[in-house]
Amino acid sequence: MPATANPWLLKDLLREQWGFKGITISDHGAIKELIKHGVAADARDAVRLAITSGVDMSMSDEFYDKYLPGLVKDGLVPESDIDRACRDVLNTKYDMGLFTNPYVHLGPAGSDPQDTNAESRLHRAEARVVARKTMVLLKNDKQTLPLSKQATIALVGPMADSQRDVMGSWSAAGVVKQSGHPARRAGAGGGRQGAHFVRQGRQRHAG
Repeated sequence: MPATANPWLLKDLLREQWGFKGITISDHGAIKELIKHGVAADARDAVRLAITSGVDMSMSDEFYDKYLPGLVKDGLVPESDIDRACRDVLNTKYDMGLFTNPYVHLGPAGSDPQDTNAESRLHRAEARVVARKTMVLLKNDKQTLPLSKQATIALVGPMADSQRDVMGSWSAAGVVKQSGHPARRAGAGGGRQGAHFVRQGRQRHAG
C-alpha cells in the first residue's frame, strides 16, 4: 500500500503513536500515481484516498483543487478531514512565523542563516547509520554481506566521484563538498582498500 493512501502509517503510527504535529505533504506526483499503482480507480478516487488517509497537501498536481469540493459535496470526504488539513497547514505557517513575515524565506541564497548548512545540522554520522541499517539484500546466497574489510570497492561510471551528482535532484543550492570516494573513505572503516574508479574509458586506483 503506497504511503499516500495508508491511514495506518499517516494517522495511527505517525500522529497517534509518534505524536507528530506537523504537516504531511505528498511526494511529487504521488497522488496521481495511486492510479498507476492500481490503488485508485481514477484521479477523483486518488484524491479521496489521499485526503482521508491523512495527506494534508498535494505537492505538485491540481487534483485537490479540482476534486475536493465535489467529494465533500457528495459526502465522500467529511469536512473534518478538510478542517484537519487546513489546521495542519496553518499551524505550520504560524510556527514558521509566516503570519508575521510571509517573505522571510524568499531572499537570495546569501540571506540564509549562516548555520543553514553547518556541519552540526547535517548529521552525517546519523545519516550513515540510517543508510547502513536500512539496506536490504533479498538473498545472501554468496555471503555478499557483511563486506570484507580487506576487499576493494568498485565505484563505476561518470558520477562515481562527482560531488554535485551525489547530492540528488532535491538539494537546491546545496553545499558541494563530498563525493563517493571521500564518503567511502570516511565510512568504510580501517583496513578497507582503495576504490577502483572506471570513468569515461579511463581507469585509476584511489587509495
